[in-house]
Amino acid sequence: YAYGFFRELRTAEIPDREAIPIAFRAASDLGPGLRVTLLPEASSQLVIGLNPAIRPAGEDDAKLDEFHRPFMLVRREAKESPSNFVSVVEPYEGAPFLDSVERIDLPDGAIAVRVVIGERTDVIVMGAKTAVTIPTGQQVATFQGDYGVLSLLGEEIEHAFSVGEGGWSRGGYHLASSGPRSVPLQAAEAGTLVLATTSLPAPEKGDIVRVITSDGWTYPYTLAGAETRGEELWLQVSEGPGFQYDAKTQRLQFASFPQRKHSGTVRVEWNPSSSRP
Repeated sequence: YAYGFFRELRTAEIPDREAIPIAFRAASDLGPGLRVTLLPEASSQLVIGLNPAIRPAGEDDAKLDEFHRPFMLVRREAKESPSNFVSVVEPYEGAPFLDSVERIDLPDGAIAVRVVIGERTDVIVMGAKTAVTIPTGQQVATFQGDYGVLSLLGEEIEHAFSVGEGGWSRGGYHLASSGPRSVPLQAAEAGTLVLATTSLPAPEKGDIVRVITSDGWTYPYTLAGAETRGEELWLQVSEGPGFQYDAKTQRLQFASFPQRKHSGTVRVEWNPSSSRP
């Protein structure tokens, strides 16, 4: 097992609410860099050590003991609730530009991060199944949904974005968003998913649509375009879709490896988003 290749392990307890910035630069210290800020939960451990470097080994597993590279990870033993590992990835040209990154504690498994860049503050929330309240300057914001971003310039809202049932509220500002759309798949043509027409708004170019099988598999595709043809809604997808589907027998089979097969109803889902200044 891969953990058997770890070497020179060292661990340390991470203080509660302690953000850990890690900078990656080329050995020459020239060119762009990358800073990753880890935002661990309480009772987390920081682990550093060496692990195999597969590229210097020439992709040869027999040489993995000869080539190593440093690594760092955050470990947490989940007890009453699952662990949520959160980090902010910040690529930069000359120097890091984020002034501060902070994790905000929320109930019921929701995750929130506050990022400050000069006069601008971005509040990012994920997985808020029920409404959560978040301090935002002199006012409190409320959010519910799968994913949301609230951007403030000083005390003024510059932009807001929301996906999932709910939306944002702050003072007199309100942005509503709806839950996922779900329509049965009728056929799969070359590069196209065919659905029955629906009164629901069609997804927009660039949206991610998900093909979901009755046994729980999910296959995401990027929407290239949507077109209504008679009583059918045709969704052109960029990636394929790479499978055949017979609606009468309810059988789906992929043409390429691993040529997975599914039986039962297949649905296509997408999440409409809402955004505005």
